Amino acid sequence: IASTVNLSTNRNITVTPRGNQKQTLKNTDFQMATGYLEVTNATTVTTGQVVTAPLYSFGSLFKFPPLVVATVVNNNNSDASNDATVIITNVTTSDVQFKVRFSTAGSASVGLNIIAVGIPTSVTTT
Repeated sequence: IASTVNLSTNRNITVTPRGNQKQTLKNTDFQMATGYLEVTNATTVTTGQVVTAPLYSFGSLFKFPPLVVATVVNNNNSDASNDATVIITNVTTSDVQFKVRFSTAGSASVGLNIIAVGIPTSVTTT
């Protein structure tokens, strides 16, 4: 993903995308995608169970794999949902794959809030 991001006072940002060289761009040359993904809905899970979430697609927004952050949303106030953790397993320019690990057995209804930030396909980079 990105190893460094440095803000400057002249409204430029320097970012080093994973696997690419350092880029200095205008702050306005960034794309953000946000969304929600349902993972389980009143699903019985066991302690330590890992569930692969559906693939979440960004479409063709990003030139390089974006920086992705996800948080678990507890949709049923159960202990199983409270003890869920998200694992980002793969990020490409067009989609992201997640797994959710459950530390407590029970009925789980969880989703993921997703934020992705990156360089849009329309930006010319060096």
